[in-house]
Amino acid sequence: MPRYLQHQHHATLRDRVDNVTIHREIATTFLAEQAKASVDAFVLLDAQDWMNDQQLNALWSEIDRTAGAGARVIFRTAGQENILLSRVSPTVLQHWYYEEELSKGCISRIDPPYTVAFTSCDARRPDGSAGAGAAW
Repeated sequence: MPRYLQHQHHATLRDRVDNVTIHREIATTFLAEQAKASVDAFVLLDAQDWMNDQQLNALWSEIDRTAGAGARVIFRTAGQENILLSRVSPTVLQHWYYEEELSKGCISRIDPPYTVAFTSCDARRPDGSAGAGAAW
């Protein structure tokens, strides 16, 4: 269960709800307005399934630019394969690590008939080394 739904975190969320800002715009546009290395987590759900290659590369270029050291990206896809490998520039993906075992563990907790995959990426560490996981 996500932390935000766990009972022990309810008071913290209630006390900090005024810190939440809602943005209604395309994620790529929002990220283009953010400073370099200013974001530590991205949750994309299945939005990438509906993007063409140009949109997907633009999004991941902005994710890569705005990701701080240790940033994490989590997304799901209705596809069987990781769509990033065949559609996003290797120049962008070179900074990311695919956590295959963690992703497989998330998939195994999904009840049928859903066909979703969770992929987690870990940005470079402050020392420049790659995060834990399998290389793209």
